[in-house]
Amino acid sequence: MRVAPRISVFSSLTPSWRGGFLLRNAYCVVRIACEISEALVNPIYRKTPFSLMKPPANFEQWKSSVPDDIRKDVLWRMNVYQFALFAGDIAWFDVSKLMQDVRTRSLSEQLYRAVGSISANIAEGYSRGSGKDRARFYTYALGSARESRDWYHKSRPILGEKVVEHRIHLLTEIIRLLLTIIQRQRSTASFQEPPPEYRTSTSLLVNIPYT
Repeated sequence: MRVAPRISVFSSLTPSWRGGFLLRNAYCVVRIACEISEALVNPIYRKTPFSLMKPPANFEQWKSSVPDDIRKDVLWRMNVYQFALFAGDIAWFDVSKLMQDVRTRSLSEQLYRAVGSISANIAEGYSRGSGKDRARFYTYALGSARESRDWYHKSRPILGEKVVEHRIHLLTEIIRLLLTIIQRQRSTASFQEPPPEYRTSTSLLVNIPYT
């Protein structure tokens, strides 16, 4: 028994229709690829919790948005951890701006990693059992804070002098606190956060600039 060959819809089209069919499909593929690429590099297109889309106006407003599980932990008693976590959150909005310019996309990635690692290293160091181990992780946080300050300085053309000046001052406060804590941790085996040896400028914690 002879079976008739199967004829696909595509093969039944005339050459001109085949060309149009391929062209339209190629256009759709390219368009989808472009949208995916844009979503990966541009934070504006990423799905973000609504609460994070509103920049905090000041430090106290930001603290009220931090989950209770974090604020109830003994780690929260460290002012330097609060400031570092705060710096990491507001950096999100700075990085979103930097990502929109092709010249500062790689800078934005470096900046966000550096700022985020400050609080992460403080949190890990706080949980260590000896002053030497804690000092080691606090030193990592110190390096990340200085790196973040460097990246912010280089982002002036996009973020503007006002924003960069605020971020640099905030990071400098974090650096000073860490230097004090590291010195104490290297000389003691038991943990106790030292009292601040300077007064934190309240201007850093109110009216946070974003433009």
